[in-house]
Amino acid sequence: MIFQYLFPDENFVLVPCVCSSIHGFPLGFEFDFNGKILVNENLSKSLNTAWLSRNNYAYTNKIRIRTQALNKTPSWLEYNVKDKKFRTLSKEKYSNYKEDNYISKEIFVNNNNNTLIPVSLVYNKNKITNTSPIYLYVYGAYNVHMKKYFMKNIIPLLDKGFIYAIAHVRGGSYLGDSWAKDGIGKNRLNSINDFISVARYLKTYKSTEKRNIIAQGSSAGTVIVSAAINKEPLLFKAAILKVPFLEIIKSLKDNSAAYKTIEYAQWGNPNIKNELDILKQYDPINNIKHLVYPTIMTKVSIYDSKVNFMDGVNYTKKLRKNSISDNNSFLYTNFNAGHKGGIRNSLYENILDYTFILTEGLK
Repeated sequence: MIFQYLFPDENFVLVPCVCSSIHGFPLGFEFDFNGKILVNENLSKSLNTAWLSRNNYAYTNKIRIRTQALNKTPSWLEYNVKDKKFRTLSKEKYSNYKEDNYISKEIFVNNNNNTLIPVSLVYNKNKITNTSPIYLYVYGAYNVHMKKYFMKNIIPLLDKGFIYAIAHVRGGSYLGDSWAKDGIGKNRLNSINDFISVARYLKTYKSTEKRNIIAQGSSAGTVIVSAAINKEPLLFKAAILKVPFLEIIKSLKDNSAAYKTIEYAQWGNPNIKNELDILKQYDPINNIKHLVYPTIMTKVSIYDSKVNFMDGVNYTKKLRKNSISDNNSFLYTNFNAGHKGGIRNSLYENILDYTFILTEGLK
């Protein structure tokens, strides 16, 4: 929530303005100083993401708003607090991108406990078929709100017929703080089960045939993806685990980890029996079984300061030993990167990911 005050003189209006979010959708408010709402503007038209931008010129009646969506390129809007009007200042354009060809949707998946899980989708309406694969992303931790940004790098996948989906599971803050709290600590199994419910639903989304699902998680999100695969490996065609956190109990018991007390709130305290019992139910590496596993690519970074790169190494080693399928388990090690991965060589990283996604998704 961001407050922006406009400084007054005889020609200017002083108003408090705020950009907030309700049920994952951004709203803009203008108040008077008695708390009465003067303007309540829905900024989520066409499922946009929007926020107030910094105002570098104080003596103005105009507020800048940044807005975009999974299928809409970023735009700058301007709101005049004096005449209560919005206008579009600019919009990013890409020569080969035709916005009308892409559909963005928000659906809600009912899990086994009648909790509705929000899922954001985008696809090319001219390329989608009954067998279009699903590229399913999840994070679901640390109160992070996965916003629906325009990502030009996924457009080539959409043009190949993929459906890109973001599962807003409990543990993230897409629906507020209570939504986040329902998926952390002793409630962590909720986020994993939410993800499984979403994957089950998308498996036959608008189709009589089963779709290939390529799951991806980064950092904390790899806990959800890998735990879901341990529970229902046949649900997924393949998965990418980036800078993964896969030896949870071992890491939380490491007395040398200075940040572990913060992590207890997120994952549970292994020194408390009932919380350890829950951890044992989903700890990724400790729940690998003799099953038919999907193809999994695990990507680690040698200089990762947040998760030990050996998590991915040990996980891949155990997966190869226990999987009874013919699918491969790949380990990619970046010897020059930290937790954010190969940001200095992002083009190569994208090529590697998309080669894997296309190969597995279109089989």
